[in-house]
Amino acid sequence: MPCLIITGYPSAGKTTVSNLLKERALQHKEIDNVLIINEESACPDHTKNECYANSLSEKQTRAALKSSFDRGVGKSQLNRRTLVILDSINYIKGFRYELHCISKASAERHGILWVLNRLNVVEEWNSQRTEQEAFQPELLRELVQRYEPPDDRNRWDKPLYTIDLTPPGTPLNDSKSEAVNQSVYNMHALGENLGKASGGSEVPKSIVQPKKMKKSAFSRARKPAGAPDAPQVDNLNASVVPSSTTAAPMEVAKKEEKVQKSLEQQLDEILDSFLLNTQPLKEGHSTRQHVAGDANVLQELDSITQRLISSIANAQNLHTGGKLQLKTSSGIDLSLNCSRRVALPELRRLRKQYLQWVVNHPPEDSSEKGIATSFLKYLEEQL
Repeated sequence: MPCLIITGYPSAGKTTVSNLLKERALQHKEIDNVLIINEESACPDHTKNECYANSLSEKQTRAALKSSFDRGVGKSQLNRRTLVILDSINYIKGFRYELHCISKASAERHGILWVLNRLNVVEEWNSQRTEQEAFQPELLRELVQRYEPPDDRNRWDKPLYTIDLTPPGTPLNDSKSEAVNQSVYNMHALGENLGKASGGSEVPKSIVQPKKMKKSAFSRARKPAGAPDAPQVDNLNASVVPSSTTAAPMEVAKKEEKVQKSLEQQLDEILDSFLLNTQPLKEGHSTRQHVAGDANVLQELDSITQRLISSIANAQNLHTGGKLQLKTSSGIDLSLNCSRRVALPELRRLRKQYLQWVVNHPPEDSSEKGIATSFLKYLEEQL
């Protein structure tokens, strides 16, 4: 169950992108369902102005969004083909880190989609909204100044995708630089200055070997036989660079013709990259939740497995192989499929391995039958 976090200025067009992203994702072969979480669903009794009116309201709003996201991730674990989209400002990097930890604890794919737009366009769009949906101009300015832009150098902001909704005629790079410069938390400039001070240098792009991308999972993206090769993608934001294998690199650079992509095409490329080429996060050992068992479960495990080892050794004296009939101390009948005779030292070694393995994989049934069944199943897999 992949998780996409939408971030950007207030009234920048994030909800429009989220709704279109849901529409495009439902046409993707990897997705069957889409769950969108936003302020309207997490805080249905409050307007957006009330959600961000003061520090206490903001804290309660973030807590509600985080709880809804956590529940959505938990419910969607039953269906790994559900895409969870968190449509909100998500302007604090610490909050994005907490969302990253939720996805990591569930071992799911996690990504950030940054919706860019110019400040004057945001203010104009905000003024055209209804009173219930619009932000107050002073509040909007405050949120813009406190916005902490995502940085793909942070592991919780990877992979980072960008969509620029700036009207035509405006240079695309201006929106990103404006967002970085408007924020009082300009960590991008700080990171660049620290890199220059340490004498670090970037690796030339020509040296980096790009990973092989998987084929698009959209049915409409299939190319008919005999059709020309698809153009190479220069970036997800704006343009497509035609491929050429015969021209020299300098000539290709001079003849580049950038073609503006539609919003649907950009979202299709993002979904393909995220769903087909992003690996699920791995849960850390320090945050792994261990299943608690009974207080004497380890003692029961030790005694039950020891008795079973003796029963298996006695059963092998009567039958050299095949299905061994066993019986626990309480009279429960069990069986073990064994194709060969297993020596007692090997059984003891497998029992020791099982006791180490069961610490992180405790049996769901801690009764004598449940422990015995789990141990015999482990032996069959090992033998």
